[in-house]
Amino acid sequence: MSDDEAQAAIHGHGVMLARYGGMTPERLELLVRNTRERGWAVVGNHAVQGALGVGRAVCDAEGQPLAGISVAASTARMTSHRQRWIAGLMKEALGDWE
Repeated sequence: MSDDEAQAAIHGHGVMLARYGGMTPERLELLVRNTRERGWAVVGNHAVQGALGVGRAVCDAEGQPLAGISVAASTARMTSHRQRWIAGLMKEALGDWE
């Protein structure tokens, strides 16, 4: 989605974000920016304390998201090196679907 659409979604659900492990609109905005820069998402200690997930979008031929895939593990096992490795495996597995 566009930056404007993302901002509207984030701020339209700001009150509910706190239920997600204390997520804030500012934190989610930072996660969105980081995801866009990297090409894959990382979020930890929000849905489940002590867990971290890595995810990628599955897109159609026009680049529109159809679904997402993710891998989660304990934060102790999900080092930054492992995060990059898993994101690379996902990219390879998705091929043309990314």
